[in-house]
Amino acid sequence: MSETVLKVGSTTFTNANLKDVATVVAHGAAGNPLFGRKKASAASKNLAEGGTAILTNQRFVFGKGKNIKKMAEGSVADFSGAAAKGEIRHEIPLGSILAINQGKQGLSPVLDLVTDTGTYRFSWMQKALLEWEAAIESAKAQCE
Repeated sequence: MSETVLKVGSTTFTNANLKDVATVVAHGAAGNPLFGRKKASAASKNLAEGGTAILTNQRFVFGKGKNIKKMAEGSVADFSGAAAKGEIRHEIPLGSILAINQGKQGLSPVLDLVTDTGTYRFSWMQKALLEWEAAIESAKAQCE
């Protein structure tokens, strides 16, 4: 079966935990030279990373870059350019998603994609979040 792009849109990936938040608050994103810029930058990146979400009939992909952004709904999925340039940050096969949960991180509504290897948290505005949840549930059901 060929892989088809079902949905494309902007999202924010965030897997921040209390330790990451405390680190950034206590030391600033890069402001404390004793703490180290790399460590603060890594903690800050966990708080939020904007990018593009792509749902296909086989997987959910999050990434950043030109090759990811130019994917179009209804097209045959071709991630070769994005993969070659390192633009793919997360790739989650639909079959590995065990649960899809709504939640909040601060004031932002989030969708948690729970897999056997961990939870991936994405943030959208409420209306878009509901649309993505329905699309992922539908694609997952058709994949099974």
